[in-house]
Amino acid sequence: MAAAIVEVSLAIVRSGQKPSRDIIVALCAGEETGGFAGARWLTTGHKDLIDAELALNEGGSILLTPDLSRALSADISVAEKTFQSFKLISRGPGGHSSVPPMDADAVLERSRALVRVGEHRFAAQVIPEVREKLAEAAKHETGEVLPHPAGRDHRGH
Repeated sequence: MAAAIVEVSLAIVRSGQKPSRDIIVALCAGEETGGFAGARWLTTGHKDLIDAELALNEGGSILLTPDLSRALSADISVAEKTFQSFKLISRGPGGHSSVPPMDADAVLERSRALVRVGEHRFAAQVIPEVREKLAEAAKHETGEVLPHPAGRDHRGH
């Protein structure tokens, strides 16, 4: 997506068009880990660099009034998912596959540990920005469930 945004911006420059406003392209790091080094850093410490009349974000959304006449909010994505690295160390007697150790097998223990890590499901954590977004969105909910535009249910059927 970043490449497409840059390409469109460059195409505008190459075309010789003179936009009525500045075009500010802010490609930020850390959108999946809270934006501390990206969007949050820009908005809290360097707002002058991105102060604009209009902002477009490939990862956000716009909440419109039911009649589509005006925007209620334009949202940016501050976090979606993250990763965790693990280092597993196995200690035990060495051996050869033709004569595996009978009392302890470090390879087997590590294999079992990897399965346990793979099967573990971490609890979801809702960051404050998402909690605020959901609370704000709830103010505009009617309780009515609209049909899927393609005629499918929530499972895709």
